[in-house]
Amino acid sequence: MNYFIPDPDRASKNIETFLSGNPDRAGELTANTEKVSMLFSHSQFLANYCIKNPDALFSALKNLNAVFASEDLGSELDELLKKCSSLKEGMSAVRIFKKNKACTPGEYRINFSGIKKVS
Repeated sequence: MNYFIPDPDRASKNIETFLSGNPDRAGELTANTEKVSMLFSHSQFLANYCIKNPDALFSALKNLNAVFASEDLGSELDELLKKCSSLKEGMSAVRIFKKNKACTPGEYRINFSGIKKVS
């Protein structure tokens, strides 16, 4: 499959940065070069996040074709929040959750207004 890479230079620079910070992930990156290039080319914000959080990148790539129901996302977020002992921890968990889900390229994007309030 060919992916549209609007800014190949940015993608290349971000891949170099990724590899310099995560040399042990070179094999995984090589296996997903087109997808990673597309993501790194489209969004510098997500490229920066993925460079710092390679597990989030490769988790998103593994779940690229998964269908996420808002109930499942709500349950996943609820489980994360149950582990938090303060509002500050909870807000951090929500930010990380959103960023991890935003890494998934393609049609899937979270609409947080569709997730019911979690207690």
